[in-house]
Amino acid sequence: MNSAPVLILFFNRPDALRAVLERVDAAAPRRVYLACDGPREGRADDAELTERCRRIALERAWKSPPATRFLASNEGCARAVSGAISWFFEQEPEGIVLEDDCVPDPSFFRYATELLERYRGDERVMSIDGASFDMRRREQGSPSYRFSRCPHVWGWASWARAWQHYRLRLTEDEVAALPADRYPAQSAATLRGWRRKFRSVAHDRPATWDYQWTFAHLRRGGLVASPTRNLVTNVPMSTGAHMAGRGLWQGMAAESMEFPLRHPGSAEADRELDAHVEAVHCNHRPWLARKLHQVLVRHRLLSDESLRRGFTTGARGD
Repeated sequence: MNSAPVLILFFNRPDALRAVLERVDAAAPRRVYLACDGPREGRADDAELTERCRRIALERAWKSPPATRFLASNEGCARAVSGAISWFFEQEPEGIVLEDDCVPDPSFFRYATELLERYRGDERVMSIDGASFDMRRREQGSPSYRFSRCPHVWGWASWARAWQHYRLRLTEDEVAALPADRYPAQSAATLRGWRRKFRSVAHDRPATWDYQWTFAHLRRGGLVASPTRNLVTNVPMSTGAHMAGRGLWQGMAAESMEFPLRHPGSAEADRELDAHVEAVHCNHRPWLARKLHQVLVRHRLLSDESLRRGFTTGARGD
């Protein structure tokens, strides 16, 4: 089957971009959209690298000419990415979004396309994740995905009907007005963690776009289809990115999804999944536990596998 339309977001990393282009090309999407931020002022290499990336993307033998949004000057991560996604959903009712450091397993495209169709008319479901941060044991015959309250953006899909609720700018009043029972997990650590992030966005620190997508989900009470297998590898980049560096979850191997998909019995948030991801991936823990986790990750005092499992969770199996 042909994939749903795909938006590829890139900047100045030609080697990273090639890997994503190859996977998208093989998936034969109905249409490809290419979005590239402009070169930064004072960075002599940006103009040459962004031009090389644009040339690489356009020179592929696409089945139909891709649509392009190539910016002349640099808008930065927040405006360039959110603007490109808005442009994409102005032209497509649904589709897949990939950044140039997110390399999907080939099965991700079929998984996302099938779920876009299945939940097209269900406004409770706002997005579909490709990355999974649930390293708990996977039981034989368990669903192919579960529902969460919190979206992640290392390869994802959505609908124009959901993106219309996105706002780049948040205010302190909006953050304060979000009820506590809308947050992914009902714990003081989760509330403190997300409120701190949302308030930082209200003051443009950091200048990002993805916390606002989470806020849109929480405000609307939206659900995210989260795969039980990790379908996307986020490749760590030391240079060239809007935001660079290697985190605990970068470089995590992608798996292949099994088909036919096994669907959950109902579209309801999995509270155990949300609590696990909040603690282990987001590190929304009590202060002392959060600081201990930060030290363990920074100095890699345990294996990445142990840290991703939350120290004590059993190894994942089929």
